[in-house]
Amino acid sequence: MLHEHHRRRWIRQDPPQLGALTVQSETEASEIGEEGPTEPQAAGTGEEVRDGDFAFVVHGVRTTDVIADAEFPELNKTAEGEYVIVDLTVTNVSAEGQTFFASFNTLSDGTTVFEADDEAWLYLGNMVAEVAPGASIETEVVFDVPKGTDLESIWLRGGPLSDGVAVAL
Repeated sequence: MLHEHHRRRWIRQDPPQLGALTVQSETEASEIGEEGPTEPQAAGTGEEVRDGDFAFVVHGVRTTDVIADAEFPELNKTAEGEYVIVDLTVTNVSAEGQTFFASFNTLSDGTTVFEADDEAWLYLGNMVAEVAPGASIETEVVFDVPKGTDLESIWLRGGPLSDGVAVAL
């Protein structure tokens, strides 16, 4: 059982379904004599996915125990477990300026959903900013997870009520 630790929310729940990303192989369906989707599949690292007014491309994942401001290294934050930093490009695909919020995104190991750590995100020098139509930003989303967590996917969301889209890690 997970407990809430010092402003960190570790929530035990099933990850959202990938209904929008369901893939069916015609060969597989005919071979087994059934129609219907196969297991939902998430997009992978380097693939563009879209949700709401944003397109996302995950470039990589790294871990660290401490996050520090590059300009002021004495300003740092230590993870309760370890920080997982997901590097990504966010592109505004709408006709109006949009604001990207890292806190809308979640990380999953298949059974536990981890919320983004906004404070750690700020330590990396990220700022909330409006993204102009057609413009892109390079950013990270930071999560504090128990050491040794076997990560499955990140759920990227264009807004707080969005179903989101999964990217396998």
